[in-house]
Amino acid sequence: MVKFIADVGSNFNESLEEALKYVRRCAEIGVDIVKFQCWRAEDLFAPEHPLLRNTKGTYMGPSP
Repeated sequence: MVKFIADVGSNFNESLEEALKYVRRCAEIGVDIVKFQCWRAEDLFAPEHPLLRNTKGTYMGPSP
């Protein structure tokens, strides 16, 4: 059986309301599974990386 998966990046901006809009729309068009990406900037960059300074404390996903 084939399953269709929608992959939502950080587009939902940590908002449950926005996330649910994605889920509802995906259901309307026949998507079986909706996957949301959640990340912390600290997990993506080495501590000394210059980009980390610009994203310190950035977290995209449900409240930790």
